[in-house]
Amino acid sequence: MASKAVLVLLYREASAGADSSSADTQLLAPGDEYGGKERVRRVVVGNAAKVAERLETDQKIRKRIAIVDDDFHLRTTYSFVLEHLGYKTLIASDGDEIVNRVLDAKEAVPDVILMDYRMPKMNGLEAAKTILRNRPDIKIIISTADDSVRQEAISAGTTFLQKPFSLEELASAIRESLGGDASSADP
Repeated sequence: MASKAVLVLLYREASAGADSSSADTQLLAPGDEYGGKERVRRVVVGNAAKVAERLETDQKIRKRIAIVDDDFHLRTTYSFVLEHLGYKTLIASDGDEIVNRVLDAKEAVPDVILMDYRMPKMNGLEAAKTILRNRPDIKIIISTADDSVRQEAISAGTTFLQKPFSLEELASAIRESLGGDASSADP
């Protein structure tokens, strides 16, 4: 029987009287004091031996992955997993923000952008088209549960990733976008 690697996210739920504008959970880092209502979320991320192998390989690469999603929990989870796999991550909460960051280019631009379709200000497809007009070298993955935009996303030059997707599918899509062998991308 193959062993599975388990990603454990420890987080604290906000108290009932907490500021409603803040996130409703807070990820806790090792060494944080865990007083209050802690919760543990376990995510099975794949075969343990493959996880170690992928981590070693991906740490040598250190590619930059931008995560663009208006959902705090998804951004945090994707970032945690991708950082664990050895990628550097950049976070943005909407299409307008990532377009401005990529076009300003005051920092290194991402190699791949994982972008939600439905977001405030500018949806992921509009943002992708704007980015690709100016930076056609950046690979973009549009992720959404809305299958009706699949063909438009592909026609625009992006990869389409249907939600919900597994962490293995996410790693595979990123590896393929980077020009690697998608079949060996099990996290």
